[in-house]
Amino acid sequence: MLCTWLVSGLWPYTCSNPEDDEIWRQCSIDMMHVGIEKDPETRTMLRRVAQIRMYYWYEEQVKRVREMQPADALIFSDDILEKATYTLLERFYSAWKITDHVSREELRKTFEAEKEVGKKWCELVYYLGEGILVICGKIMDTQMNRKSFSSDDVHTLATFIINCYPQVPQVCRCFDSVVKTFIQKGVLSHDELRQWHDELNWDVLKGGLQEIKQPPQQPVSWFPVEKLSTMMDLTNFIRTQASILYN
Repeated sequence: MLCTWLVSGLWPYTCSNPEDDEIWRQCSIDMMHVGIEKDPETRTMLRRVAQIRMYYWYEEQVKRVREMQPADALIFSDDILEKATYTLLERFYSAWKITDHVSREELRKTFEAEKEVGKKWCELVYYLGEGILVICGKIMDTQMNRKSFSSDDVHTLATFIINCYPQVPQVCRCFDSVVKTFIQKGVLSHDELRQWHDELNWDVLKGGLQEIKQPPQQPVSWFPVEKLSTMMDLTNFIRTQASILYN
């Protein structure tokens, strides 16, 4: 399936104006695609990428809201976050202004849930590399979508993987370019796909696959993985693709 996604595209085709780069439009398209894909395997991968993009759009909207505030205005952080969320939802749902309060809250909770899962994926990327979005199985989606699975749990998981399965981050790096393609909603030509395939480090892949088939090995000493700070920019790996992100 991975080769099919790279050549045919992971995302459904939509007509769009490349000059129309409003954050709300991009976010709304991502939200729509999460819901319309029918193939289970494609839907799983698509949802992961859509979730990290949605978290990115949200963070960008928060920045815009902050920039629009007068320098001397006393604005609480929670107010800014709430305004960013409702701005995106108002633009996405054409009937937002006539939607009742209960329905609005349900829509907000759905958006918040998807966005928060996207944040946790971005945290895992920070620790292990972008390719982790591709190599994880569906069990990881179940974990990520659990509300009780926190940022501390992501750090604990990453620490366990790095110490007990040290080749996993190297395997992840083999698929970084795949994730970049998915983030950009791009495709590869058959020649580009062949080049990517030929350039893969098969020794790393085989060694990593062999390692994760075995029970975890207790390391002689645990390597301490520094926990990311609350001020860390988790979406920079997405932002680096911004020049061709608006599709």
